[in-house]
Amino acid sequence: MSGNGGHDVTYEASTLPAWLRWDVARRSFYVRVSVQPGPDRQVLALAIDGLTALDGEDGAPPVALDGARWGETWEPRSGTYSINVGVLPGDASCVRVGFRFAHAPRARVLAAG
Repeated sequence: MSGNGGHDVTYEASTLPAWLRWDVARRSFYVRVSVQPGPDRQVLALAIDGLTALDGEDGAPPVALDGARWGETWEPRSGTYSINVGVLPGDASCVRVGFRFAHAPRARVLAAG
């Protein structure tokens, strides 16, 4: 997995509330998902488990778009990984995002160990 040889891979599940945003260039709604495994760890994978409307619950449900991801960033000081995930909003403007992610020590941590 991502060149770490499978050392100390940690898997976590979480949820977060998020407002839907509009990407003008992509003509798509999306949510920004951020996780903070720590500055000495790298995110290997992130999977969306589902979206739940926090408003408009009687209408069409929101759905994450397979393969619609962009804007991946890593903030080294805080150890925060973020990515945009495309969404079909249904009748929602705010959602709860359920997701899982895997993270492992960065290469420099393994080399120092």
